[in-house]
Amino acid sequence: MNEKPRMNDVKDQFYWEHRWEDLWLQFWNGVQQDIDWKSLCEEAKSDLGITGWTDDWNEVVEHAKFLKEQKIEELKEEFIITVIRPEYAEYLKSERWKSLSHKALSSNNYCCKDCGAKAEQVHHLHYEHLGTDAEIQDIIPLCEACHKKRHQFMRFAPS
Repeated sequence: MNEKPRMNDVKDQFYWEHRWEDLWLQFWNGVQQDIDWKSLCEEAKSDLGITGWTDDWNEVVEHAKFLKEQKIEELKEEFIITVIRPEYAEYLKSERWKSLSHKALSSNNYCCKDCGAKAEQVHHLHYEHLGTDAEIQDIIPLCEACHKKRHQFMRFAPS
């Protein structure tokens, strides 16, 4: 039986859904300000040992693109550590998250998806739908041991 969402639940969902959008918009605006194409090309030339003018800019441009991707990844990691993680920690305290994690746990009879033991925790498979109605599809119930294994694997998995 689907019960009608309470007004606080709706406000909570609206807040978190738009909060994540705002945070990532803030990130991409910052990236655009922090990445200067001319500087990247100069750095690429230096890395490639090119001084002065060159007739073959393809190699410089390709290396500059690589440097840009590296810079974006560095900025993304810094942004996640300084902005997203504290916000995410706050989200995990919200009534919305408590309700959502309870639904995920009860939908699998409180059994761990990995080993079948009693599940007490919920794990995000990815964060694509964080704060939206579709988020329930992205979370699974896990026991503490399997949850730790998932995070340890994620830490060492190639990106």
